Amino acid sequence: MTRLEERGLIERYPSAADKRVREATVTGKGQEMVDLLNAARQRLANRILIDWTDADLNQLQTLLRRFTDDLLR
Repeated sequence: MTRLEERGLIERYPSAADKRVREATVTGKGQEMVDLLNAARQRLANRILIDWTDADLNQLQTLLRRFTDDLLR
């Protein structure tokens, strides 16, 4: 059993397609944790970016998109 399972954040079960594979789903408690982390990340980003201009934010978006595209290549 993994720590995520022990904490009740995910449930694991054998795959219907391949019994050698174990699949996982996020539980209600796990989704609450994800939501809390996303909200905390959003608050942090808002504090960091509050004084950035629209041009700064557009440049950041462009560079992050380029970074992601290159990473996935």
